[in-house]
Amino acid sequence: MGRYFQPRGNSRSLAGDTMANTLSDIPDADVLLALEPEQLAPIVLRTAIEGRQLHLQSITHWIFERHNPVMQARFPSSKREPIELAVSEAWNWLLENGVIVPASATYGNNGWMVVT
Repeated sequence: MGRYFQPRGNSRSLAGDTMANTLSDIPDADVLLALEPEQLAPIVLRTAIEGRQLHLQSITHWIFERHNPVMQARFPSSKREPIELAVSEAWNWLLENGVIVPASATYGNNGWMVVT
């Protein structure tokens, strides 16, 4: 999980070899959107674990609904749809690769996950 990442294509990269541990380490929406799902997945997972909320909607809430001026500047609502899609693809990558699985009983039926 702690590997360095390079954005896809010719997009901007993080300065030097900066490692993004959580979404708050990503400087803006363009950098987030340049990441492949498998590159964004560990960042999304660490964000979910840090917030103790292993649910996809909790991640998007963390980005857009916390009334945090820094996050609002980095991830403007005008890019909400592509950001949510990128986060969903990363979340799906975690699920497909067995990193997370549905929680038991009602929790899992309602989208909550556990780390394997």
